[in-house]
Amino acid sequence: MNNAYAALDSLLDPSIEDIIGIVAECNQLSSADLIDRSRKPHIVEARDDAIAEAYVRLRGTSLTDIGIAFGSRNYAAIKKSLMRRDLEVPVSGIIDREAVATDGRGGMSIEDIAHKHHCSRWSVRKILYEAKVSAKKTLASEAT
Repeated sequence: MNNAYAALDSLLDPSIEDIIGIVAECNQLSSADLIDRSRKPHIVEARDDAIAEAYVRLRGTSLTDIGIAFGSRNYAAIKKSLMRRDLEVPVSGIIDREAVATDGRGGMSIEDIAHKHHCSRWSVRKILYEAKVSAKKTLASEAT
């Protein structure tokens, strides 16, 4: 893993894709292996390393965005991966239910609302249901 740190340190502004590629290469895997759903221990270890590197090096990136880059993993999966690396993840707090309902009334998709408020799609659906707001599932469904 020391080679990965050296390679990452040489990059001025690494992207998540750069981090995935370098950690995969150092672990003799492909980038696709880290993004895949495999639970093989050596792949999970490498994936956790890459997620931790992305979190530490890209502080402005949300856990949701990191999860998307790692094969559409959710916030909880990324948080669990970081906890396995003994990295403390700040608690985002309570979801602003009224803001979620307002965004739903405004026509935002469930995915966009979940991303904006750093919560799960399931939470958004529940809040919108309780607020009696119908929501769009995706922006692609609006085009059809």
